Amino acid sequence: MKTKLIKTLFITIIALFSFSNLINSPAYALYIKNEGGGQPQPEPLPWPNPVPDPVPLPNPEPSPPSSLPDPVPLPFVPPQPPIPDPPNNQGNQQVPEPLTILGTITVLGSLPVFKKEYSKRKKSNKEKT
Repeated sequence: MKTKLIKTLFITIIALFSFSNLINSPAYALYIKNEGGGQPQPEPLPWPNPVPDPVPLPNPEPSPPSSLPDPVPLPFVPPQPPIPDPPNNQGNQQVPEPLTILGTITVLGSLPVFKKEYSKRKKSNKEKT
């Protein structure tokens, strides 16, 4: 009974953690933005003290001509067109959160605590028959 309670508590904590990650994920934020949900953003307040005009600096003394040679112009290279993505590739996208939750459940199922409990049930079912 105690192990069942611990397992249930552990799974609940993992599920809540995964759900909170889903809510805070950029993909969910984009979904909310596209659906028009969320709080309206307040307009920014004007700065209380406007920035004063910069003070003009006195004219610097003319510098002596440098002894460096004139820069050599670089040859013109025409811009290259962008390389299109392959048709099946949708760019650099994040893995959807439900797959992360499914992976968490898969990892939980492979833990020794859960395997031991499953093997106990399997043995008790064989003894009953």
